[in-house]
Amino acid sequence: MAEENDEREGWVRAIAEVVARHNALPRKHANFYDGPDKLAKHRTIAEDLCEHMQREFGIAYSIAALENLDPRLPPDVVLDDSRGARVGVEITELVNSSAIDAQIEGRADYFAISYNFGPGQAVELLHAIIAKKELAAVSVCREYDDYLLLIHCAEPWLSRTDLASAIEAHSWPATRGIRAAYLLFDYFPREPRRVVRIFERA
Repeated sequence: MAEENDEREGWVRAIAEVVARHNALPRKHANFYDGPDKLAKHRTIAEDLCEHMQREFGIAYSIAALENLDPRLPPDVVLDDSRGARVGVEITELVNSSAIDAQIEGRADYFAISYNFGPGQAVELLHAIIAKKELAAVSVCREYDDYLLLIHCAEPWLSRTDLASAIEAHSWPATRGIRAAYLLFDYFPREPRRVVRIFERA
């Protein structure tokens, strides 16, 4: 009984430390996936991707490797698909950096900057992110059977519906390394769709 109590208290302390570290982070804007532990963050995002790719597209993935990857190099996660193919996944974020700066600095214009971040700006940022990540993907994609880019987003005022329409209408850059790119939203109960396909090459 004493051992069980000690173990329980140990878990409580560990959880309290994680929560305290998370709460101490200066960033509070669009921080659904933010956290002090990058490896844990990537695992959470990868688990969400696997769950929602199955639910929304009928594509089955499972996490194959994470801890053994070099954090200095892409990809951030390796998945297995239903046929056992190795899928490299580079993970990054779509975020309004101006809003983060305003929030951290406690500026009065924080809400306006956050609220006015719309689909047009988001698509421009997505285009730049894809072009940048493609440069790194070309050098490593041959090591995998498939290579994906996953961009997560927790912008509080960005309409998923409007952004999905803007994504569909946009002409995305040609890619040789990244076969497909997806946008993963944070949890939002009124809009249950979590994953939006940005593009997919044959």
